[in-house]
Amino acid sequence: MQSEKNLALKQQLELYVERVQDSDPRLQKVGLESMRNLAGEIAQEYRKRQSEEAAIEDLLELVQ
Repeated sequence: MQSEKNLALKQQLELYVERVQDSDPRLQKVGLESMRNLAGEIAQEYRKRQSEEAAIEDLLELVQ
């Protein structure tokens, strides 16, 4: 079962995808920048957990 935090992140990512697909170039740009930032945060958390040998399954669910 996904945590509330993971569900919120997934919803946020879905919003960014909608913005990228919008016909307004300004919304597309904001969506792309937001997706890059979120991807960086997920990657950082992934590396942290790997170094701590912690579970990463919930992170993998976010990017699939």
